[in-house]
Amino acid sequence: MHSYPLRIPLSAFYDYPTLPIKHRLRIVLGVAGALADHAVEVWVFVYAYYFVHQADGWGKLQGNLEGTLLDCVYFSFTTYTTVGDEDIEPIGLMLLDRN
Repeated sequence: MHSYPLRIPLSAFYDYPTLPIKHRLRIVLGVAGALADHAVEVWVFVYAYYFVHQADGWGKLQGNLEGTLLDCVYFSFTTYTTVGDEDIEPIGLMLLDRN
C-alpha cells in the first residue's frame, strides 16, 4: 500500500487577494512594478549623493565629474548596477555607503 503526503493548498491558510486579470498580465505588472521600484531607489540615492556632495564635512565625490546632478545620476546608476567604472569614486564619509 502506498502512502501519499497530505496536500493542502496554500489558499486554505492564506486569504490573499487576487487581481481579476490574466496570469501573464499579472507577471508583466509585477516585473514593471519591480523595475519602477528600483528606479525610485536609484533616484533617492541620486539626491542623497548630490546633497551630501554639496555639503561640507560629509565627504565628496572625486574623479571625472563637475559636481552636477547628472554626475550624481551617472554615479548612482553605475553603483546600483554594480558596473562601477571607477571614474568617479567617493572619499571621506561617502565611502561608507559603498559596499
